[in-house]
Amino acid sequence: LALSSDDRTLFVASYLSHKVRTIDVQMQQVRILAGSGEQGSADGIGGAASFTKPIGLALSSDDRTLFMLDGGSHKVRTIYVPTRQVRTLAGGGEDEEGSAVSIGAAASFHHPRELALSSDDRTLFVADGG
Repeated sequence: LALSSDDRTLFVASYLSHKVRTIDVQMQQVRILAGSGEQGSADGIGGAASFTKPIGLALSSDDRTLFMLDGGSHKVRTIYVPTRQVRTLAGGGEDEEGSAVSIGAAASFHHPRELALSSDDRTLFVADGG
């Protein structure tokens, strides 16, 4: 879960439905931010993107970038909230389980579980399951 700085929008990683949803807290309205609902690891916009077991979320201080762990795809992903654009930030992918310390796709994870973003938005901490 991640909550916007104005406490109005709750972001939810739907692990089994392979989507990221938003909940308007005041209106109690649920919407799909990104994810097709099919397992995968494709970058794209909104429903054109795919995830496999999204699990951890962290929101930038300006509420524009949502960081997400794609647990089943072994990746760290970003969702640019205003456009719903999903991009892979780090991790090699579904068949790339590992624990390589590197940059971007050369980094590898084994079922990443939790993440936290520093208060200055400069450092993302990832707890890896493997």
